[in-house]
Amino acid sequence: DRRVFAELGGFNNNFSCVGESGIDFDFEYSIRLWKTGYEVGLAEFRFRHGAMDKSGDASKSGTRADKKKWDARRNAERFNNAQLYAMYKDFHHKAGTAAAMKAFSQLLNENNAERAQERKQAKLSKG
Repeated sequence: DRRVFAELGGFNNNFSCVGESGIDFDFEYSIRLWKTGYEVGLAEFRFRHGAMDKSGDASKSGTRADKKKWDARRNAERFNNAQLYAMYKDFHHKAGTAAAMKAFSQLLNENNAERAQERKQAKLSKG
């Protein structure tokens, strides 16, 4: 929701300078949303390390293009993680991810149970 994004100040620009790897912008914003009472979802993407660029060369894509870019990305990630832990002392990403995955699993189980009940009712009504 654009209104909420603006109301909460958007992404925290202290995480990277323009042109640098933007690591943890979304993570920090999600924590802020959650701490202000909004529901937050977790999407688990399985990025393939070594994903290829247009030429088919995995070694030349994004922040893995060369050692300098990779080191800059890792340094930004370490710095930003330290900022996250300083900003949200009661929060750790592993605990947060585990809690989100548990909640997702519960919702999935509830949804599956509801669908099974709906299928059962449909069979009964068909006779």
